[in-house]
Amino acid sequence: MKRIISIIAVLVLIGVSCQNSADPQKLREKVMASPEFAALVDAYENRSNDLVNEGGQAVTSFKAEEEQKKLIDERNRQIRALLASEKKPSREEFEEAVREIDQSLGITTEMVTPAKTRRMKEALAALLEKFPEIREQNADFVKSCLAAQK
Repeated sequence: MKRIISIIAVLVLIGVSCQNSADPQKLREKVMASPEFAALVDAYENRSNDLVNEGGQAVTSFKAEEEQKKLIDERNRQIRALLASEKKPSREEFEEAVREIDQSLGITTEMVTPAKTRRMKEALAALLEKFPEIREQNADFVKSCLAAQK
């Protein structure tokens, strides 16, 4: 009896964890199986070499990343405040609040993904072109795919 209840609880958790219209797990599987994702992983793993090769462009991108970092720091501050609030939000409420924070700050998926090199940006753009439903997921979706790939 306990085993059946546990199985039902797991199934309910899986059903509740789905967000938006696209099933995140199925989308994650499709994304991770794509050649575009493989190109992103390769670019991610070789980003330090690419940064060295890009040389002078790194200074310019550093300034842009500094501005982006300020936005991400503000995002993280607001998320910490949300987590520290008296009323603890449910998972769905939390994810919706994070989406609202991202939207209010103008933070996109591209901004929270560690796309620091030209090759990574191109690979991410190709991935987003092939899977536009990634934009409907939370901003950390691609980052979580990269983490799951390891």
